Amino acid sequence: LSRLDLAALADSDIRFLLSVEARDPGLAAVVHDLKAYTGPDIRLGLRYADLITQGDDGRVLADLTRISVLEPEDVAGEEAG
Repeated sequence: LSRLDLAALADSDIRFLLSVEARDPGLAAVVHDLKAYTGPDIRLGLRYADLITQGDDGRVLADLTRISVLEPEDVAGEEAG
């Protein structure tokens, strides 16, 4: 994949499948979702923003309004990998 550019990805038949499983306390059930990404869906140099934070009381919180937020890969404060 590292050798492909956006044009090559768009012309390819590549597919990424993302499966998510979470517990929804409002429904009192486990919820599943599956998303397929094809070449034209890929955005080089971007990543999904973190949506998990820790509240003042120490509880882990998930802000689902940020589930589709993209941000540059080189976010300030992160070490280069």
